[in-house]
Amino acid sequence: MAASFTDLKKGIYDWIYGQTSVPVIWRWQKGQFKKPSFNIMITTSQKIGHDIETKPSSLGAYNVQGHREFVLSIQGYSDYSYGIYEKTLALRDSLSKLSVRDALGVKGVVVFDWQPVQDISGVDNSENEQRSSFDVNCRHNIQIADTVSFIDIVNAQGTFHNPPKDDYIQTLSVDNS
Repeated sequence: MAASFTDLKKGIYDWIYGQTSVPVIWRWQKGQFKKPSFNIMITTSQKIGHDIETKPSSLGAYNVQGHREFVLSIQGYSDYSYGIYEKTLALRDSLSKLSVRDALGVKGVVVFDWQPVQDISGVDNSENEQRSSFDVNCRHNIQIADTVSFIDIVNAQGTFHNPPKDDYIQTLSVDNS
């Protein structure tokens, strides 16, 4: 069953906040940037394999189902006294817990790999700020509903020329209703 994108985001938010008690901010989210916080964003998303299309119903409704893979980038920010790097390590290590992966799975997020935690405190001359970063590779299912129109009934008649014999008329009927 495919989860909505809102459910995916809520599952990710709940995981991070539930494991660290650190505020979570989606990148480009309106509002005030706070420290300490985890700033998160989905950096890439790609289709995995082939999508499956259901046969259209008599009304033309059909579904497309497929798998997607995305990278979740997590960056922590705090003053040095808070220790965001250690919180990031603990967050990354929580992915080893079956209970955490199950809770994410309920929200439609399947974690299959994660990268090392990096201490990026010195980036952009940030001498008074501790920073950390790591990426999580995830998958989820999608379901797209669509409606198509199609021809219910086709009636065609044609003449076959068959020299040296006589021509003959053929009628063809196809009924998809």
